[in-house]
Amino acid sequence: MGDTETLLQIVEQDGGYAVQKKDRGGAWHPQAVTGTLDTARRYLIWEISNWVASARRPPGQALAAEPALAGFTLVDLGSGGLELRWTEPGGQRWIRFPGSRWRGTAIRFARYADATEEAIAGRSGTSLESGPTAQQRHLIAWGTELFRRISPDPDLTLTFRLLPDDDAVLIVHPVRGGGSIYVAADETVLFAASAIAPHKALEAFRSGTRTPVDRFVARAASSSGA
Repeated sequence: MGDTETLLQIVEQDGGYAVQKKDRGGAWHPQAVTGTLDTARRYLIWEISNWVASARRPPGQALAAEPALAGFTLVDLGSGGLELRWTEPGGQRWIRFPGSRWRGTAIRFARYADATEEAIAGRSGTSLESGPTAQQRHLIAWGTELFRRISPDPDLTLTFRLLPDDDAVLIVHPVRGGGSIYVAADETVLFAASAIAPHKALEAFRSGTRTPVDRFVARAASSSGA
């Protein structure tokens, strides 16, 4: 799971589960290790909800104060990392972070560590169960059509993200040089090259920057001057 710049995954590791993160073009790096799959899922969803909340936060606005660790224990294991422990009806839970520099992350996660996945996703106004509406499906189809106009690949693979705050959708061609197309409710669009950071592209889209639809032509035709 993740956006075009950053990916998250859960993998089985030494009888437990590791949440790993990968930035575009980089290697997978450990974020946290835990003994239960549901705790790993909660942490992954919490991380993604942080991205959503960060994108919606007004520039310059600080993070909310870190919550108290009521009912949680934070243990410094030295070279073994930093471990957050708590108890649920099903037994004791724990999640281990790479080192002491993750203390702030552990404290912030403690606020949601024993919450349901739906509650964690809901902190950023998203839903685990909501799919695209009929209007969103229409915008996704329009963005897909525009990508097909400029890509010669008959097996074109695209992904999409819903942007409910902007009444829009985002279509992504997740390959090197693929790019993204932001589609507004009025069917105007913005094409963003893959080299452009997603938050910069979203800012431009929100400011009203658009790409003329007549520019979505096959590359071969455009290079010949058509």
